[in-house]
Amino acid sequence: MTDQPDTMAVRTTQARDWRGRFTRSVETAQRDAVIAEMKSRRMSYQQIADELGIARSTAHEAYQRVLERTIEEPAADARKRELEDLDFAQRQILEVLERQHVTVSHGRVVRRLVDWERDEDGEYVLDSDGNRIGVYEDVLDDGPILQAVDRLIKIGESRRKLLGLDAATKMDVSGTVTSRIIGVPDDEL
Repeated sequence: MTDQPDTMAVRTTQARDWRGRFTRSVETAQRDAVIAEMKSRRMSYQQIADELGIARSTAHEAYQRVLERTIEEPAADARKRELEDLDFAQRQILEVLERQHVTVSHGRVVRRLVDWERDEDGEYVLDSDGNRIGVYEDVLDDGPILQAVDRLIKIGESRRKLLGLDAATKMDVSGTVTSRIIGVPDDEL
């Protein structure tokens, strides 16, 4: 068969990456591009294989690699842009967290009495009507901070989804299950 020698020849010339998977050489990448161009002219895998002197399965695998790369590269660019947008949003939210926010009600800042004005002798300062003059401070609002924290959590969720960090964990369970039927010898099971 012609499939085996050609496939083996391609694999033996390729280097392996750190995971032990075969990596593409420049020649393989160029051949894949030629195969994609031939496929775009509606040539069959067998026609491509015959013209290039390779196995039909090799032509098919090369075209599949081109299709995967065509999808992966734009996706990687889009993923990078999305991550940059998430980083920008996160920086903006962190600025919101660093600011103080005052409570506003009916278009006015809400303030509370914290003390009474006193003169240098410690006596209360009075207004023209004889009433003590209050010292007020703005009431801080935690609402924007809590909203910003919620947004940070959502950004983190988006980032994890984008990077595939929340992917389901696969479990490899292997073993042998044995059962016995009473009265039946093991060799008949």
